[in-house]
Amino acid sequence: ANAIWHSCLGQFLDEYYNENRYRFRQRTEVAEETPKDFKEWDVRTFDRRVREEFMVSLKDESATLRVVASSYSAIMENPKEVRPEHTLYDVLAQRFLSYLR
Repeated sequence: ANAIWHSCLGQFLDEYYNENRYRFRQRTEVAEETPKDFKEWDVRTFDRRVREEFMVSLKDESATLRVVASSYSAIMENPKEVRPEHTLYDVLAQRFLSYLR
């Protein structure tokens, strides 16, 4: 469940950034400590934090490889694309790869 949460958080932050991109492009980079409120982040901070969340979601590879992805189909965007042989790790990795494209 933790891996899914981090993947969803990464996706949420990416979607928020994309919907408000025009606001963030005008900001200067945060030189010091990252603000706690993501609405105050700059472009580089968003990219870094999104990547961090996706990477954390893939951290426990051995556990997520043992979970059948179809058991989480209710919370997936495209459950029809999940094949019976897919693991949770496959789905989480695909979400990260989609972000990197």
